[in-house]
Amino acid sequence: MSQSYDPDQIERIRSTRQVLAGDEVQPLTDPWARPTGPLGLTPLQLQYVAGVLILLVIGAILIPVAGIGVASVPLFILGLALLAGWLLF
Repeated sequence: MSQSYDPDQIERIRSTRQVLAGDEVQPLTDPWARPTGPLGLTPLQLQYVAGVLILLVIGAILIPVAGIGVASVPLFILGLALLAGWLLF
């Protein structure tokens, strides 16, 4: 017993197969994806490095301006960030 399909149903089945086959599906960006760019870092690692560098610059600026007492706060956070990066990456 064979089934006969009308042309509209055949076209719907064909377009469904194309979607399920992934012809036009783009993968989502994954922060843990493979390294890209000239530095060879993932996007998550780039954000981490940028945050650590900002903390380092803030601490370095605060040492001569406000003293080591005030600069110890961002430097302490920098130390915690470096430990977290060592454990995470």
